Amino acid sequence: MNKSVENQAAVKLYLDQVLQEIRAFEDSMPAGSNQVELNTLLSIMQSLTRFTVTLRELKKEGLFSQLTRQELFNPVADIMESLNQGDFNQASQIVLTRVKPLLIAWQPMFIQNKIVGVIFSKDRAMQLDATLRSFYLHCQDLQRVELNVIYLTSNDQYQEQYQTLIQEYPEVVFIQETHFKEQLLKLVKPQDYILFLVDDNLFVRNFSLQQFIDCLEDYPDALGYSLRLGWNSVYCYTYNCPQRVPNFQEIQDKVLLYDWIAADHDFAYSLEISSSLYRTSDLFPLLQMLPFNNPNTLEALLVTQRQKFRNKNKLLCSQYSLTFCNPINKVQQVFENRVGNLFSYSVEELSKLFDDGYRVDVEKYKGYLPMACHEEVKLFFTRNEGAETTEQTSATVSSVKIGVVKVEETTAKQAAQAISFFIPAFNCERTLEEAVQSILNDNISYGDEIIIVNDGSSDGTEELIDRLAARYSYIRKINHPRNKGGAAARNTAVEHARNNLLFCLDADNILVPDTIPKLKNFMLENHADVAVLGEVHYFQTAPDQVTHKWIFTPKTTLADCLSSNIVPGSSGNYLFTRESWLKAGGYPEYADANDTWGFAFRQLAAGANMLSMSDSHYYHRYGHNSYWIRESRKGKMALVVLQILLPYLDLIEDEDVDYIMGREGRLVWYYHLSTRPLRLKSGVVGSGGKVIY
Repeated sequence: MNKSVENQAAVKLYLDQVLQEIRAFEDSMPAGSNQVELNTLLSIMQSLTRFTVTLRELKKEGLFSQLTRQELFNPVADIMESLNQGDFNQASQIVLTRVKPLLIAWQPMFIQNKIVGVIFSKDRAMQLDATLRSFYLHCQDLQRVELNVIYLTSNDQYQEQYQTLIQEYPEVVFIQETHFKEQLLKLVKPQDYILFLVDDNLFVRNFSLQQFIDCLEDYPDALGYSLRLGWNSVYCYTYNCPQRVPNFQEIQDKVLLYDWIAADHDFAYSLEISSSLYRTSDLFPLLQMLPFNNPNTLEALLVTQRQKFRNKNKLLCSQYSLTFCNPINKVQQVFENRVGNLFSYSVEELSKLFDDGYRVDVEKYKGYLPMACHEEVKLFFTRNEGAETTEQTSATVSSVKIGVVKVEETTAKQAAQAISFFIPAFNCERTLEEAVQSILNDNISYGDEIIIVNDGSSDGTEELIDRLAARYSYIRKINHPRNKGGAAARNTAVEHARNNLLFCLDADNILVPDTIPKLKNFMLENHADVAVLGEVHYFQTAPDQVTHKWIFTPKTTLADCLSSNIVPGSSGNYLFTRESWLKAGGYPEYADANDTWGFAFRQLAAGANMLSMSDSHYYHRYGHNSYWIRESRKGKMALVVLQILLPYLDLIEDEDVDYIMGREGRLVWYYHLSTRPLRLKSGVVGSGGKVIY
């Protein structure tokens, strides 16, 4: 990282040097003179070369991605061609009319830091390292910010760990806390913007600091830009309750604006120090006035001053959270904040891992979608010495699960219990609208949304989705430019879903009116992770011409999946929690049409409680050119499903493992489960559901 910072300083120096030489060259030319000094042009070319070479190195690291080197290479090549031909006048004109304007246009991209980033940290070198590395992983314009860490340590061991970080991050300014207010004011005063962070931040999505600045400049009534809020922030960890998502205005692609004065809980917390960007001109007078002496008293006092900014009643945020805090332990003694209490995540235990060379593997959290600004999630570790990744087996903190919480405002409760319906769509223009309409028929409630993933369709599916989205504001389209398969489409939908409850409906199936609200209540009342409509009614031409029915058992277990194909995963249209999707690792994208079976199997293997609601059903179309039909014709289903089982073979009786892996069974075992079930080593044999014709 040190080399990157050096290159950022060098590239600006080289750019300034080139422009200085060009201006001096221009001023030295007499009006109307055709005389050009070859040595001057060659000097300019040498400076240009240094600039472009350094820029190339920075672009390899993802910096200055908005600049296209080809824009500069073309005129530089023309200059060289003119010099080779001895046409110095032509070369000089290219320098003055093409190179100079381009470099002047680029110059603002290399301006000095306008943002001071301040990270508050105490005794948590492991977590601070994760904050820094995830920040570097996702920030697209690091040259915009000077990062500072104000830190405090309780003993010599922690002090040595921060010294290790000082060596590992030479481009970050580490300041040991002595006079907190004085030190903070000294950092903030010279800069235009201040970015507050804390040492349990985990960044999960790419972002541009310049975009934040541009938005704040375009919207002077916005108090700040929150990096932790988004559509997905439907739960307030601090108060342990759901929270209402405000009425967002999308001001540009993936950037939202809302009224924080009219908002609730985290959305009303407009002045905070864990992950927000503010104008120094707004905050500095306040910081001078307030009598704070540590980060906690600072934030507590800032909250009392929110009403001073009623004229700046807007707050900016991204469509989805860019970062969140992972409150797995506590180091401050000022306030009794809510935190996790798992011993293996205590400051002392993480400190031991840090000294053993472990670090949090921040790559594991790329794309993660938290439901709250603060969310306890499991830590994954990697050793500094190598690439091998390990997971501390005793560390099993789960992410916050939204349940039935009694709150005063019904809308907040509804928002937290809202459903994201999603439909994977591939060449289904004939059936898609009927599937969507079945959701709209008394199955959609306040806060629900419908996500349709167009998986590279070649018929009129995309145009149909566009018409539906134009007609209904709660329908969103996501495009796969090429066909990736049902599992990838389902995972894409879940990754973009705003809600914690998710219902997958295939594009050719039909829901019965008013069944999903009942299914949701059934799920919440019974604390299920997966809730299934009790029957599947199969039809070919019309839902009133049912040919046969599947009837599921009240509770589906892992043993049932190994004893019968009549299980919810075989149909795949059911309600589940985001937490169960995360624990299962999503839909297996190698499993073709068995992706839903594989996903359900993974959910059960991860401990999901899968329950079926009696006296309920949906209509499942079959017999046409469906995804399952297309894949079943390949005759490889048993082999595909075997891939799903591979990580779980130690759960299955050795004799049965030999059968499904051997020549006798590997191509047929999946089709014969009802007569040749697989047995768990626990001795449990499942049963599955039944078929009625």
